[in-house]
Amino acid sequence: MMEKLVSTVMKKRMSSISMARKLLLKLGRGGWTKYQLPEIVFKDSLHNETVSKVEANRKQTVSTTVSTTVSKPPNSSSSLKDLKTTTTALPDEWNLNFAPLTDIGFTKNHLIQLSKKTQHPPPDVQDAIYAFAHDLEKRAVKIRKGSTPLQFFIGVMISGLYSPVSVDYINPEERALQIYLERRQATKELNKKVDEELRTEHFNLWEASLTIEEKNAILPDEAKNSPWKSHARSCLITHHKENVWLVDRNKFYEKKELALVEFVDD
Repeated sequence: MMEKLVSTVMKKRMSSISMARKLLLKLGRGGWTKYQLPEIVFKDSLHNETVSKVEANRKQTVSTTVSTTVSKPPNSSSSLKDLKTTTTALPDEWNLNFAPLTDIGFTKNHLIQLSKKTQHPPPDVQDAIYAFAHDLEKRAVKIRKGSTPLQFFIGVMISGLYSPVSVDYINPEERALQIYLERRQATKELNKKVDEELRTEHFNLWEASLTIEEKNAILPDEAKNSPWKSHARSCLITHHKENVWLVDRNKFYEKKELALVEFVDD
């Protein structure tokens, strides 16, 4: 299990999924909640962050030509000027990934100052960074003439919290969970399909090996006396599934050089 801070946007969803466990909680201003995630989910999240870094390095100069109008935050230029004055070490919980905004001039110094001036916890600031980078790439936010994307973002973050404009935005943590659940479901369905195919193959071999006497010993009287061959075959399939397959399944998987998968309903 790996530890990772998640944003407020994810808290309700995280608490409703059995894979996440709440570890620590800090109440009041600047409060936060720490969850524990399975390693596979944590690695998926890191993968998404790595992709974000690559995309950020490849982006060209951000255009201010956009599709959606957002009002200019108050005193963005003076806010940015204030942020350039002091540099100190970041608290551990503020070691965020700001690579998606490096193209617009966002540096560690800006992050340090935001950690002092914003009222929002680190996970929310991290999500704001991802959201703003996404909106810039989609040209979904308008920067008023005379201002820069960096000034705009800093001004918003000091006076409040940036919210995504693009309707298709999904933060990396939520996307990682989504991918994990999709892969888990796909793997489960594939395993069931393989198991069904192997069981059918084993049944055909088993049925062909039965003598008439052995079949009659298995079949109930109504199946033996039925004019429909399908009735007798259906009874044999049920018997094989509930008795024979349960005993021979492990050996048959080994014969096929496949890993045995146990199915547990969610």
